[in-house]
Amino acid sequence: MWRISIQDLRHRRRRFVLAVVATGLAFGMSLLMQGFVTTLGWESRHIVGLFGADEWVVSAGGTGPFTTMTFIDASVVDEFRSQPGVRAAGAFVQAREILHGLDTFVIGVEPGGLGVPVAADGRAPTAPGEVMTATMLGYHLGDEIQLAGRSATVVGTVADATYYFGQPVVFALLSDVQDRYLAGQRIANGVAVSGTIEPPAGMRVLTNKQAIADIDRPQKSGRQSVEILNGLLWIMAAGIVATMVYLIALERTRDVAVMKAMGVASRTLFGSVALHGLVLSIAALVVGVAAAFLLAPIFPFTMRLEVIAVVKVGLIAVAIGLLASLFGYRRAAGVDPAAAFGRSA
Repeated sequence: MWRISIQDLRHRRRRFVLAVVATGLAFGMSLLMQGFVTTLGWESRHIVGLFGADEWVVSAGGTGPFTTMTFIDASVVDEFRSQPGVRAAGAFVQAREILHGLDTFVIGVEPGGLGVPVAADGRAPTAPGEVMTATMLGYHLGDEIQLAGRSATVVGTVADATYYFGQPVVFALLSDVQDRYLAGQRIANGVAVSGTIEPPAGMRVLTNKQAIADIDRPQKSGRQSVEILNGLLWIMAAGIVATMVYLIALERTRDVAVMKAMGVASRTLFGSVALHGLVLSIAALVVGVAAAFLLAPIFPFTMRLEVIAVVKVGLIAVAIGLLASLFGYRRAAGVDPAAAFGRSA
């Protein structure tokens, strides 16, 4: 009589656990990579959304409000405010600094105008020498920092103020940034506008969508690289599951042959094999989600692991399990019952 020994059961259990761990790590890394891509897109939308603008005015030769190095005269903002379609307008300028060893954006905005974010703690800057820093920089109210070699006081902090791969932002007064980084020149990267505007000659208008696309453009190759690696991880995970289910199907060839000889329906036979694939995939998904949430905090920027990403990975995991089961079932079901009995005798 055909029996499975205790040693065989232990061997199968160890193999199953190893397959779950390996596939789970692939799922977990895929979730982290999806979180990375999600974070990049979220940061771009968030920094643009902080300004509360409808349109952006930049130099006609400029790439966009956050990437251009072609400046405009900041005084044009007064002319913009007088246009009937404009509800509010605020010039801003961007500079670079290194704080706590991190490349940091320094954005100068007009007090009380567009681009002044809501403080998580403290308040927005209202005088030269005052700044609001991203919480990830770790500064507290009253701390002194160095901007362009001169001291500035932290009067507020703002949450989630990052873009370009998690680089933090410091907000200061427009005139203060111009004095520190632009030798006092009253120029700006652009003007954020609430409403609609007719730009003067030598300038052009961008929508929020175009401003976001402008930020995303330098990140395109990095995002595509992550997406390619993510696809390779899916192939690896599918290969592990398919191999495991195929081996299970081979070991169950005699069982399938007996059920075929007894007239058991094909869908029942497939369901028996598919159960193994689904159990393996779902167990690996649980391991993958746990691994992703455990590993996310070690990254130098916030990983946004959204529910929709977990659902997406779950659906792909189930699909992989079913496809692998179909492959294994076709191999087992293709064996002639008489031949299977002969090999088992």
